[in-house]
Amino acid sequence: AVWSNFKSRSGEEANMCVTKLRPSSSNANDAASALTCSAGHYFTDVWYRGYGGGGGNEPTYVEIGAGQGACILEILLETSANVLAFEPHPELVYGFRKTMAEMDVEFRNRVTLVPIGLSDE
Repeated sequence: AVWSNFKSRSGEEANMCVTKLRPSSSNANDAASALTCSAGHYFTDVWYRGYGGGGGNEPTYVEIGAGQGACILEILLETSANVLAFEPHPELVYGFRKTMAEMDVEFRNRVTLVPIGLSDE
């Protein structure tokens, strides 16, 4: 595992633990690919148009296949949403837990990680 600097769309930053997996995994050894969230912009755009945050009834972002956690970091840094994340791979769970251990408690309290897969594929 290596530590890298994650930067959200707005420039917010967090340390991220990136693990290296077997070469057969897609993009597994490419730390740069682990530091981006291709779908994060969609959720944050919908968030700012529809919710705007606040009000005490924060929505929950569900991440199925959390991987290294880049999309979760995007959501945590850009919104006040809670996160329910599923990830079955032990190495990825390890890295994500290390990342969250380095985050402020306000971020850690918004995340629930369930270390199981929701599919057999």
